[in-house]
Amino acid sequence: MDPLVEEFLRHLAIERNASPRTLKAYRNALAEFRSENATPWKKCTANDFRDHLFTIMKRGQARSYVRLQFSALRTFYRFLVDRKKLRRDPVRELQLPKIDKKLPLVLTRQQIQELLAAPAQVAKNRAAPAWMPLRDSVRSLPAREGPLDKRVPCGLCRTHAPTRCKDRNGKHRERPARLNATRCCKKVP
Repeated sequence: MDPLVEEFLRHLAIERNASPRTLKAYRNALAEFRSENATPWKKCTANDFRDHLFTIMKRGQARSYVRLQFSALRTFYRFLVDRKKLRRDPVRELQLPKIDKKLPLVLTRQQIQELLAAPAQVAKNRAAPAWMPLRDSVRSLPAREGPLDKRVPCGLCRTHAPTRCKDRNGKHRERPARLNATRCCKKVP
């Protein structure tokens, strides 16, 4: 293989700590370009890379694949500009295709009606889940005294009082001791 490419791959592996998959992808991208274009690396122009882009797109490759191929070429030429004193980077002149944005999944009216009716059907078919009485009993328990962010031992370790804590939105919540036990004790019943 080309000594410049080998030096570049060594640079990626040693100095930038690139993963083996990245090295393999970059090696394949540079080899693919080299198989189509025999121009020396330092004499390639933007038109050479446009031709390569056109060839890849003509084959029907995904846009993400095209961007991966040109990521390797862009990084390689940045290496050449920084280390080998190449005056300009021809890959920077290219405009790559943007990745397609997928539309969000939208439910049909029938699916929405089935989704809204599902809790009523579940309630008819079986009893309330085991956590519901626990959730309802939390409101009746007294709030724990002390700082809100202080950690308290769980119900199995020392106390059965609920813990006042902040949830991820910053709201103050009461968490029953039983829930604390599942988080801090290994001997949960």
